[in-house]
Amino acid sequence: MGNNSSGFVNEDKIRYALDNRKYSDLNSNLKRFIKFAYPTIQDTDIIKCEKVAGQSKCDLQVFVHNKLFRLSIKKGSSNSVHQEPVEPFISFLKHEYNISDSLANNIRFFIWGDKTLDGSGNKEDRMDTNHLKKNYPDVVQSIKSFFEANKEDLIKRFLLTGVNGDSIDFIYYGNESIGLWANKQDFLSVVLDSSSNTRSLVPVGKLSFQAWNRAINGEKSNNKRGVIQLKWHSLEKDLQSIMERR
Repeated sequence: MGNNSSGFVNEDKIRYALDNRKYSDLNSNLKRFIKFAYPTIQDTDIIKCEKVAGQSKCDLQVFVHNKLFRLSIKKGSSNSVHQEPVEPFISFLKHEYNISDSLANNIRFFIWGDKTLDGSGNKEDRMDTNHLKKNYPDVVQSIKSFFEANKEDLIKRFLLTGVNGDSIDFIYYGNESIGLWANKQDFLSVVLDSSSNTRSLVPVGKLSFQAWNRAINGEKSNNKRGVIQLKWHSLEKDLQSIMERR
């Protein structure tokens, strides 16, 4: 969703730097990453890399001796890690968690932010996060409580499998020359800790649950309304900490 052309170019550069290359020919950054993923790799081993199309959490697939590694590639700041229209998300929650109609409607109310459950309200009624926090604390608290009670499974869906169910193995942050990375066991343990996530109105561990865009200021962003978004604001910092500990 949205314009991610810079991200696509970055993925292409990483793929080109890996695909059909001998390990000995990689730059020092990618050598360290591949060695981390496949410790027994030899200088003469050939690496294959391909992009993954569609709405998958996996951006690149890397093969070493037919062993598959699935990568989610990130760059920049305030990283969005999941987007999904609100109605399919609510259908998922009803199927998996049997959430009440009241909670489902609170999520709709929060995401649309125009005092309706379907986005049909007047433009002048569209509310920002501060307005929702001040005037509808019960709505916000009900959503927060649900996410806190179910955060582990939901974080796995937001970060690992998405709506397609194909899990990633690593997050790689950066470009072909400079990168940070972590396997799913390491970054999940970090993301589950919500103690430092004080900036989010609705935290899900270290992720922030929000509306992609409520289009408060006009029509340009109307196509982004009615969509949930999860952001990992501290992604770069957290991966740096993981690598320093490692």
